[in-house]
Amino acid sequence: MPPSYGVETLSWLTMLLALVTAVTLQAVSTPVLGSLHDAVPGIRPDVEVYLLTGQSNALGTTNNEGGSPAEYGPGSHPADLLTGLFWSNVRTTNTSYPPQLYGDSGSVALSLRMQQGDGGANRFFWGLEHGLARGLWEGAPGRGRVLIIKCCRGGGGNTFWDKTAFDLAPDSGHMWGHLRDTVDEALLGLSSGGLTFRVRGLAYLQGESNGPAEAAIAGDRLGRLAFELENHIEAQYPGTAHPMRLVVGEIAGSTANATRERTTLGQMAVAAGMPSATFVRTADLPLKIDNLHFGREAKLTIGRRFADAFLGAPAPFPVARYRADLFRPVAAMDVESPEASGFSESDALPGVLLAGTIEGGVPAWRILDDSQVADPGYQRPLTSVDLRGMFDNGWSFRATAKVATGGGMALWSVAAPVDPGWGVPSGPGSMNGFVVDRVGADALRIALWGDPVAPVVLGPGSADAFHSLGLVGAQGSPLCDLFIDGIRVASDIDLTSNAGSPELGNRVFFGSGALAGVGRDVLWADVALASR
Repeated sequence: MPPSYGVETLSWLTMLLALVTAVTLQAVSTPVLGSLHDAVPGIRPDVEVYLLTGQSNALGTTNNEGGSPAEYGPGSHPADLLTGLFWSNVRTTNTSYPPQLYGDSGSVALSLRMQQGDGGANRFFWGLEHGLARGLWEGAPGRGRVLIIKCCRGGGGNTFWDKTAFDLAPDSGHMWGHLRDTVDEALLGLSSGGLTFRVRGLAYLQGESNGPAEAAIAGDRLGRLAFELENHIEAQYPGTAHPMRLVVGEIAGSTANATRERTTLGQMAVAAGMPSATFVRTADLPLKIDNLHFGREAKLTIGRRFADAFLGAPAPFPVARYRADLFRPVAAMDVESPEASGFSESDALPGVLLAGTIEGGVPAWRILDDSQVADPGYQRPLTSVDLRGMFDNGWSFRATAKVATGGGMALWSVAAPVDPGWGVPSGPGSMNGFVVDRVGADALRIALWGDPVAPVVLGPGSADAFHSLGLVGAQGSPLCDLFIDGIRVASDIDLTSNAGSPELGNRVFFGSGALAGVGRDVLWADVALASR
């Protein structure tokens, strides 16, 4: 059964106080809370605090996910009882300050749980907090107790979170006022209990409801929100919030329309420009049937990605990837097509064979052309958000392939109009990747598109085996390095020197290539483009 929401007989804070020894309580009896423990190397504060705000995907809907908690709920985890949750969530329809609420935790921190719903389709609300708590618990064992302060709204543009709007008319910026008030109330509970604390970061997921004018300044408003919130906390509890890390999540449908795209690019830019900020991608995760909200598994995953970012170890984001071994196939017919990974066929003419295979125990997707002048293969478009993430964080492009006859290529391309900063040529853009050919009887020739470095020819018999190829691009730079079978063979290759094709635009492509009168047969085990 879902938990109740009244004030518990024993709140999370009361339980925490019971676990803190009398010696520790005596040692931290200082008016400057948080600074004592932080000043001593190896000793952490009693409580590590994370703030969570945003609109409906941060709040976390449960509609359209079945009728039982097993279907729409977060499940259970050891971190749930050890993590405190202080919440106060605002109704979508609210237009005033102080706001009308869906519900709150009764002015106390309770153990982690779902929160009050809207009385309709959303029986309960829960968002990123469960995945965040579990990721922190698993990623940093032995750290202090965690308190999540959650203050979200059902929907609405970023004006609601703007301090300037609040100062001019509190109703217009009511989420700034209510977020500030909620944080103040929660931190006062810690300080009144004699506990040291440290506000580690702000988790933010908002923007689907921004209007065009709000989208144009989404980055600026986000930066100001983090700045004003940190300064507000520091003014009351010096040494407890600076530097407060900002982690921003990619909104749902980030490229669904121009307004969301502009919002996302603005938020990415501000995260890239702050030394203590991280942007977390979410575009690979499914949305519910409403095509706007993340469901149960996606919310847990996003929360864990936020935790990784707070802990300084964000995982690479798979911009586009095909893995023939994804579902551990035991027969050729079990190998998934690239179409299952979001790729589409390109120039698949009659006579072109596209099929799964297992060669020497390695699952792969076979592309065998029939000597036609075409480029049979698979492609997947890249968005402006994909490219911005690659530029801001660095990128890697990897392919594992075997050339049975002829040759093939794996490429990614970017057109000048959406170049995030590499400086690609204004006409053809830039195309980067591998051209592989079987030469002689059984040797493999590996070249880069445009031949920016001399091709590499591996030894006899090399074409009869799978080989791993990699390009790794630097953060905020057009330079990249080439790896063959894990060994660096060339450095500081300038991707802007490789002219692209206007027809290809922004996309990833892999296939058998084309050469009239020559049959080409290439087996692809893995093709992956990622932002690091």
